[in-house]
Amino acid sequence: MKDLVIQATKSTPHISFISETRVLSIEGDSYPENTSNFFDKVLDWINEFVEVNKARTIINVNLHYFNTSTSKALLDIIDIFEEKYKQGLEVELNWYYRKDYESIQESGEEFSEDVSFPFNLIMTDGN
Repeated sequence: MKDLVIQATKSTPHISFISETRVLSIEGDSYPENTSNFFDKVLDWINEFVEVNKARTIINVNLHYFNTSTSKALLDIIDIFEEKYKQGLEVELNWYYRKDYESIQESGEEFSEDVSFPFNLIMTDGN
């Protein structure tokens, strides 16, 4: 399966999903003008990936800012992996937040309540 790599812009995050290593990374800021247009291709890729992947998958989320519509897209991504986790796929999510970004931390805490797979909240110093 071909890797998914989307370069960051001023309003969209860098997304990297390397199928060989099974690591999905979402980094930066996310407030696209048309969130559906941006995230639909990501969701399509993930849905295809989880149908063929049966090995452990790591999700790294390191967002500095995201809007409400991005929050919905993140929830959609998490829901896909939660469903597959319940079917036996090993999944682990690392949610990175800067110690001075309480809203990002709180969002991670809220998302973690909705999953049964390992969800790690990791504080960084912002470097």
